[in-house]
Amino acid sequence: MPDRIDVLHVDDDPSVLDLTEAYLERELDDVAVTSVTAPSTALDELNEPDDERFDCIVSDYDTPGTNGLEFF
Repeated sequence: MPDRIDVLHVDDDPSVLDLTEAYLERELDDVAVTSVTAPSTALDELNEPDDERFDCIVSDYDTPGTNGLEFF
């Protein structure tokens, strides 16, 4: 049985977050998506004590105050 894939999804549009999360969880059996609307919140998530919590990050490029490259 494969391990779960933990995805951090960052997008300032909540409707995009909801659609993407629903799609990924419907299409992939062992995926868990954490959705946040701000890169600063994503950085907080990444700085949690369990620093290997996420296997993948999916980020919008154009977010208020920064862009996807600056976030990464």
